[in-house]
Amino acid sequence: MRRSISTLGNVTESGIPYLVPEIELFYKSTSPRPKDQIDFDAALPLLSARNDSGWPKRSPLLKDRIA
Repeated sequence: MRRSISTLGNVTESGIPYLVPEIELFYKSTSPRPKDQIDFDAALPLLSARNDSGWPKRSPLLKDRIA
């Protein structure tokens, strides 16, 4: 995955910095735990709708579902 460093995170209205969900899930996919799979499953519909990179569909977290 390639992204501009300026798109890796965001800041809440309160000023708290955070990683965007795509980056956090990408990191978690390197060694997923059951709760990471749950997070990915919940976020996938939202990520697919807003992400044109196609990363969610190539994620290791989908490997068991690809026919």
